[in-house]
Amino acid sequence: MKLLLGTLMVLMVSGEDMETVEAFLGRDICLPCTCLDRNLSNEFKWQVQKQNESQLIYKQINKLASKYGESYEGRVQTFLDQNISDCSILLKNVTAEDQGTYKCIFYQGDQYNNPAMNLRVYSHRSVLQYAPLILGKGDKVFRCDVKGGDSETMIQWRQAGQVVESSPLIEISTTRTQHAPTGLFNLKSELKTKLSWTPEPECEAIPHPAVTEPYKSDIVRTHTYTLLPLLFVVVVGSVLILHYRWKNTEVSARTSEG
Repeated sequence: MKLLLGTLMVLMVSGEDMETVEAFLGRDICLPCTCLDRNLSNEFKWQVQKQNESQLIYKQINKLASKYGESYEGRVQTFLDQNISDCSILLKNVTAEDQGTYKCIFYQGDQYNNPAMNLRVYSHRSVLQYAPLILGKGDKVFRCDVKGGDSETMIQWRQAGQVVESSPLIEISTTRTQHAPTGLFNLKSELKTKLSWTPEPECEAIPHPAVTEPYKSDIVRTHTYTLLPLLFVVVVGSVLILHYRWKNTEVSARTSEG
């Protein structure tokens, strides 16, 4: 059930001292902790270390009472009612501020246990490239939208694998707006040029230099400009064929009458 509730990519990365859990902004993430033979008379809690400061996430006072840390109320789900040896928590609606070192603290008899893990948060972006616009004087405009980026996200253009930059023959402009509810950024970029490229340039979202993997993009490229001429040819061709058959039928009928 926990794995189904964790509606995002959950990746465990082995490290020398602790494992790393990686999550996407705005999604839910399960922070695992197995607490076999837990001493129920001692405290059980989760806390996070951020910039040398410990913050309480969740604390079980007794079977009927619990305490939640600031900003975690309503965002933490436990599984103790299903299994008393499962001290994992589901952290909901992950934010960039949730990054840090998390500790699951409990006792086995008199032995103190505090398994730790790092939580790294990534933005989940979508990239949409539109069919180019053909303007007068041979100008062509390529357009690209990126949704769900962070403050460091940039749009980069490539042609045949090479990075495209502004020049006397190429004009690139990009705008950035912030989506207030999530804090994420939406970007729009236009590349205007008179050059005839084969293949045509494609856009991509560039992540923060310190966050390169894992990175998932939903990339959608529209190419309606190649479908419309083809559709026109098919329609015109069909009309001509029907007209030709009708004329042949008419001629054959007249020949039979004569």
